[in-house]
Amino acid sequence: MTTKPFLLWKLPHVARKQVLDYMDPMELIFLTFMSKHIKYSAFGLLEADKFSWTVMNNLKVIEVISKDRTNRKFKMNFQITQVPPNNKTIKLKNRKIPFKASKKTFNLKSEKNEEDNISILDDLTEHLLVIFKIAEYGLHSEFNLFDSPIFKNTKRFSELQLNNQDLTVEHTRTLLETMEIDFLTLYLTRPKIKKGPEDFQLKHNIMKLGNIDWLKFSSVLNMKCEELILGRMNHITQKDFSDFVRVWSEGGFENLTSFYVQVPHVWEQRDIDMSYLWRNEVYESFKSMDLTIVKATRNGDEKTIQRNDGKRAEILFKNFFKFKVL
Repeated sequence: MTTKPFLLWKLPHVARKQVLDYMDPMELIFLTFMSKHIKYSAFGLLEADKFSWTVMNNLKVIEVISKDRTNRKFKMNFQITQVPPNNKTIKLKNRKIPFKASKKTFNLKSEKNEEDNISILDDLTEHLLVIFKIAEYGLHSEFNLFDSPIFKNTKRFSELQLNNQDLTVEHTRTLLETMEIDFLTLYLTRPKIKKGPEDFQLKHNIMKLGNIDWLKFSSVLNMKCEELILGRMNHITQKDFSDFVRVWSEGGFENLTSFYVQVPHVWEQRDIDMSYLWRNEVYESFKSMDLTIVKATRNGDEKTIQRNDGKRAEILFKNFFKFKVL
């Protein structure tokens, strides 16, 4: 007796979707590369708690944290890397790409040219975003991907870190003001600004921005962050520190838990005996504010202040300024 092959792609859409729903996730993903019918029948069948891209010079990975039918979490990696010759191929858009798959890893053959690898990553991203219903997104990249499907299809990230990038002012505004990001890190990344510091909205929950000679301090005074960590700001003044404390003393920074910034480099160069003289003017300005100093160290490094509503904050002021709401 001869058994006819089971042609999944010929099933009606609803029946095909029911069969796919019972398949192993990696088997299902493999089949989506074989048939457009299966790909679109698989729309939203797999759920991902988190979908993250890591895009470095020698590492391009999509990591997916998902759940199986028993609600047990598992992790899948889709990586563009070296693949042994004579492997099977999958069709990704208009190209055939050698691949090697295991239960939790799907490796696609990398190219010599980084632009080609980014293009493969873009196509893979578009493919997987059709299949997965995603709760959170994450990105860690050394490449400018603002024109890629990653940014075109994703407007909210739980974590986003950019390394070693020069950004346009437009991209910086998109990143800081338009997108929704829980935790943003800019490492050796800054906008190209010719006319000096500019104002930007600072609204993400946690922001680590590195050295920020491109940012006006007025942006800090209007921030909505819970935690803001800055590197060196060489144009900051004693008045800026005073204004920061004044805004908090008057009930501002409703979301703030912590703020950190380094003092200008020239201040440190002049401070031969580490006396931190620049803070004296700032401390003197507290007298004109509606707050009370409830605790202070003898050397002046630390002060605990309290405003009229009873809320307290701790200031640690040396060659950096750290403000922590208690």
